[in-house]
Amino acid sequence: MKKTVLRRLCSTVLALTMLMSMLALQSVTVSAANEKIEWRPMIHRFPEELGADKVDYPDLYTKGKYGGEGFQYIHGAAVHADGTVLMGQDMGSARVSTDFGKTWYTPPNEGNMLIGGNSCAIDPADSNVMFIAMSANSFIGAFPQLKNYEGIYRSTDKGQSWTLVQNFSQITYTSGFRYFKDNFACYPVTGGSVDTRVWRFATSEQGGGPGAFFTSTGGVKWTKVTDLDFAVYGRKFALEQHPTEVDTLYMCTEKGLWKTTDGGKTWAQPFKAQIDGSVRALWIDPEDGKHMIVSVTNNDAKKRGIWETNDGGAAWKNILSEINPGHIGVGAKNDEGKRMIYVHNTVAQDPPRIRGFDGKWFIPALDTLMPSAWTQGNMSGQMQDCFLPHPTIPDAAIAHGRAYWWRSEGNGGKIWKNSSTNYFGHGIHYIGFNESNWKEMDASVQDAGTMYTTNGGDSFIAHNITGKEEGGQWARMIEQVGQENVKARSARGIVILPDPWPSDVPPPVSPDLPGRRVLALGGTFNHFIFTKQKGDTVWKDWIGQDLSVGGDGVNRNKVYYSHQNPNIVYAGPNVSTDGATTWTVNNGAKSICAMSYVNGDIVYVVEKVSGTEYNILKSVDRGQNWQKIYSTNYNIRDTGATGILAVDPGSDQRLYTLDDKKDVMILTENNGKWSGKSLNLRGAYKGMADKIPSWSVDKIIVDYSDSRLIYVQTNISGYPNVWRGRLNEDFTACTWEDISYNAPRIAQSSTIILNPVTGDLIMGSGNGNFVFPAPDDWQHKDPEKRQYKRALWLNMPLPIPNGADASAKPADDSIKVIIDGTSYDFDPAPILVNDRTMVPMRAIFELLGATVSWDEKSSTVTAVKGDTTVILQIDSTDATVNGNAKKLDVAAMLYKDRTMVPLRFISESLGADVQWIEASNTVSIKTK
Repeated sequence: MKKTVLRRLCSTVLALTMLMSMLALQSVTVSAANEKIEWRPMIHRFPEELGADKVDYPDLYTKGKYGGEGFQYIHGAAVHADGTVLMGQDMGSARVSTDFGKTWYTPPNEGNMLIGGNSCAIDPADSNVMFIAMSANSFIGAFPQLKNYEGIYRSTDKGQSWTLVQNFSQITYTSGFRYFKDNFACYPVTGGSVDTRVWRFATSEQGGGPGAFFTSTGGVKWTKVTDLDFAVYGRKFALEQHPTEVDTLYMCTEKGLWKTTDGGKTWAQPFKAQIDGSVRALWIDPEDGKHMIVSVTNNDAKKRGIWETNDGGAAWKNILSEINPGHIGVGAKNDEGKRMIYVHNTVAQDPPRIRGFDGKWFIPALDTLMPSAWTQGNMSGQMQDCFLPHPTIPDAAIAHGRAYWWRSEGNGGKIWKNSSTNYFGHGIHYIGFNESNWKEMDASVQDAGTMYTTNGGDSFIAHNITGKEEGGQWARMIEQVGQENVKARSARGIVILPDPWPSDVPPPVSPDLPGRRVLALGGTFNHFIFTKQKGDTVWKDWIGQDLSVGGDGVNRNKVYYSHQNPNIVYAGPNVSTDGATTWTVNNGAKSICAMSYVNGDIVYVVEKVSGTEYNILKSVDRGQNWQKIYSTNYNIRDTGATGILAVDPGSDQRLYTLDDKKDVMILTENNGKWSGKSLNLRGAYKGMADKIPSWSVDKIIVDYSDSRLIYVQTNISGYPNVWRGRLNEDFTACTWEDISYNAPRIAQSSTIILNPVTGDLIMGSGNGNFVFPAPDDWQHKDPEKRQYKRALWLNMPLPIPNGADASAKPADDSIKVIIDGTSYDFDPAPILVNDRTMVPMRAIFELLGATVSWDEKSSTVTAVKGDTTVILQIDSTDATVNGNAKKLDVAAMLYKDRTMVPLRFISESLGADVQWIEASNTVSIKTK
């Protein structure tokens, strides 16, 4: 069993204050033999991408089958001569590549709790030293206190941890400010010393504020030099340093090209007569400060283009006017002293242009994995686009475009390949599981309907409703509720009706119900019902019909079916008793947010009574009548306006929601009365939650097989933090462990989903979808399904290593065994083999009251206790219990001259209860 210390989340605010010493938060995790416990990517590969050359991408990913995070817009990036790249993501903080864009990972980002990454810089002398300008993005509106954490952050360990070195509120983000920014500059531009390097930074302010210009030596302490009035300069795109004059810099803005010769105190426009327009980027020859190339965007064809000067700007020549250019990059010199020029196009459907070593311009080709995806159809046409040529390799460059990274090397820029490592990974909102086949899942995804898999996530098949063509389902939804309410075809709640149909429930009302998909799809709050028969390719809809029969676009974020009678289906306010064939509406047309797993007639809603009052209502008759069971003055609705409410799949007397401190609370029913008790997740933050203004709980899940195991996703300034909780015997307290590890930091669409068959936890996000394994001691309540534990996680590729060891060994790895309250020592001590605790055979059998016999000839051991006989054979996973064949996860084995046997199997076969206590590495056994 392993531990993680200093979780990335809990160091965020303290890096900014004197409170760092409060952050000694320890988190216990789990281990498996030869498996590192971490989040693994669920890559949305399509079947046509399953050839070995495309799965492993050997020309890019030489280390084997890896997966990474999904596509994300960026606002800034920087590259070092050693191939290290730092990028600032639109909604996902800092992200790093150490192989020049072949693979990407999100470092722990300790000390940096914000998600809006903007301009980036890397010290030329040491790629461990990085800078990033961070903003709170749109969260600043809801949480104005976050302005205290915006500004310039510095790292000395390649993004593992950060320190806020200059607070500057509201660095540009909002509409009109989502563009590539390159606003750091340094002197000297190469070589030099980390400690003495002069740094400068220029920024606009969100909403058109004045902005500012800063300077620093070493980047540890910064000084404001001047304001940069937005009315004068507009948006600031780039800051460039003269290679030999420390106080001479150039600033690219939407109102032209500016120059300072006094370190930023004053600015002038000496080139306005020829350089007229929005200046997106400037390149200065590091060997000749008079040689410059600039990109000018202008709707006037005579003023736009790529302009070059060889005399410090006295005269400029237009070397490309064919397109209205965006960002540019200039590559390293080849052996002949020639450089390549890379130019993005501002027109969305048009490609970029590249000038080769021969001086000729050409259009590059894209070698895409899926040309039909909008992100792969082009790599130009957006304000976030950029080119980053390698500082020393003449024809190597990476480019960002359409939320993807692209890469070209060794072919003169002619061919570009996807450099993102998650293919076309839509954010998952929910998953419909076939509980009879763990490999079959149907994921509802952002903007693209559903993607289903029948091979455990090896590949997915996309299946959306029809579009905006005449009579198309998307067009009809828009006609009914308006374009703004269904901007995309985003799927929400989804279920797969059982297939095969269980034998212990009422039969299906029609033979086509087993395997039917029931889907809610639409915008954020307006969803329509769709169904699809097993094997069909067309979605049936209720668009245009009345709410009373399943129509209209209303809040249907959640879809459920009764486990006692799968003919009963819920979709928002609608109820079906014939497997989603026909629909009625519940009393009050209330949107269901939870359903009992013990009795499918019991459903719950969270109702807003007034501006501050919220009630939890319960119905025991499918919504015909409602009873208020709890009231609060805190908003317990989620972003989908349904409710943060979780049922206990094992009991209708326990619910989970939030208390008035936004903390996780258990509601317990006793003789018809409900009372709440906080489970103090806030306490696990060691006081930090009170100091993070945006801290909130987004989702709670109770394990389907173990009612004492719960999962919680919290929100820290927009990015998710995931916790696993263990409740005590009487459900009055909870021990929490942070399992965030290498989970993506992304504001968009983050949620968690629990696989009821494998016990694995799934995170869906706008930066890729990931899977975390079930705990070591977890087992399915159905013995026949225990063989599938962790099957989904084990089927996923490894993540790109992010430089942090999320499962470091504790000081004491010993495993303790307690039987009926007494601790016992073993010789040899218990060991962990393939995720199973092994103990000396004779000792454990005798402690459990069994007699033992050994057959030397067949290497077979027989244990008898009362009416139970257990037979095992050394080095065999076959066993028998009272003559019934059983399969062991780990075979009995010889170790230090002792026969070692799997503790849990032996104990449970002899009628004992076994519990694993992670916090103390203890196996607790109770005999019966």
